[in-house]
Amino acid sequence: MYEGVLQDLPGPKMRIGPLVDDIAAYLTSVPRGLTDERLKEILNQGVDVVTFTSPSTVRNLAQVVGKDALASLLRGVKVACIGPVTSDAAKELGFDVDIVAKTHTIDALVEAIVDEIRTL
Repeated sequence: MYEGVLQDLPGPKMRIGPLVDDIAAYLTSVPRGLTDERLKEILNQGVDVVTFTSPSTVRNLAQVVGKDALASLLRGVKVACIGPVTSDAAKELGFDVDIVAKTHTIDALVEAIVDEIRTL
């Protein structure tokens, strides 16, 4: 957009490219202190659906709890993913993915979950 020579500036001519600001909108990180015992406690309280909003959320949870332990802990719990990339990451870790949003937004994910629950 601004590439080229700026001719209206005083002094030597300069060439510039596009200006880019890199702004972190969010950061996913590995949760601290979540053990498989704590996850079992949470799941035993009646969790129906676990949602994943990015591949890193899938990998981070699997890292904390352990891939094999997590897959067994989620047995009987529906797994919902925000899109196909996240779904692929979950499947690579052995999860059965039940719900994938049609568009990659939180609103679409919620809608997909509600649609799935209505069919139960």
